[in-house]
Amino acid sequence: MSKDADKFKVYTLQDEAELLGAARALVRRARQLRLVLTIEQVPLHPLAMGNYETLVGVRVARIKAKQEFRLEPTEQPTKVST
Repeated sequence: MSKDADKFKVYTLQDEAELLGAARALVRRARQLRLVLTIEQVPLHPLAMGNYETLVGVRVARIKAKQEFRLEPTEQPTKVST
């Protein structure tokens, strides 16, 4: 198959569902490991339709402060006279 023919290769809804399922499984696994998975498309120059690169990254998840340190509810603020 030529390189140009690959550009027009048709995929099925089953292919799409399988890929989506695999991506969701990766996200679940990353959560279990306390990691964050990022998949993004970065435009290349010159800016044009289809001129992009797909980047994949993994980083350590940040801890949400409100989950780790639950603050007690505060009283109503009082006005301080000066």
